[in-house]
Amino acid sequence: MSSEQLFETHCGACHDLELPRSQRLDRDTWRWVVDDMVNKFGATWITENQQDRIVDYLTENYGPDRPRP
Repeated sequence: MSSEQLFETHCGACHDLELPRSQRLDRDTWRWVVDDMVNKFGATWITENQQDRIVDYLTENYGPDRPRP
């Protein structure tokens, strides 16, 4: 499964994906967001490896240097 598919499948299981796609956050903030979703909101089925891949995907595609749609 690609990193994009991990993001769409796991993050989209709980909420609309337009909000994260509209954000332009740095790696540390994306890490905080993913940690919050797992630890505070219960997305505990997402493995640490999958979390890392999702953070990488979000940083690469929705980082502070990426243009907004």
